[in-house]
Amino acid sequence: MIRLAEALDAVESKAVTLKLFNSAGFGAHAVAPPDAMVPEGEVTALHLELRSALGPKRAASVSWIAGLRTADYLLANRIPRPVQFFLKLLPRRLAAFVLLKASAPMPGPLRAPAASAGRWGVA
Repeated sequence: MIRLAEALDAVESKAVTLKLFNSAGFGAHAVAPPDAMVPEGEVTALHLELRSALGPKRAASVSWIAGLRTADYLLANRIPRPVQFFLKLLPRRLAAFVLLKASAPMPGPLRAPAASAGRWGVA
């Protein structure tokens, strides 16, 4: 949600971001980003509103930019430097596979909150 707001601000405008977040019922998150995980349903509703407001192609572009910003955030804040070094030694496809496997839901207390709902698969 945070990176989507950043992408919308950059690609469209802060006014469009505020309007879209308000339309989806999450205007407060556009003004002050959430400081904890938000329910998956809220993110889904926001993406549906994004697609409705901007159309499928423009929404896909904004979502792609948000994904890139998320990746940058994860590398800077969540993946230890030694792991980053190791991943850079691998072919990109294999590195992506390793990251996805590491992110896959686990049972019990080790379950990753961001990956705990819906279907998950790594081929």
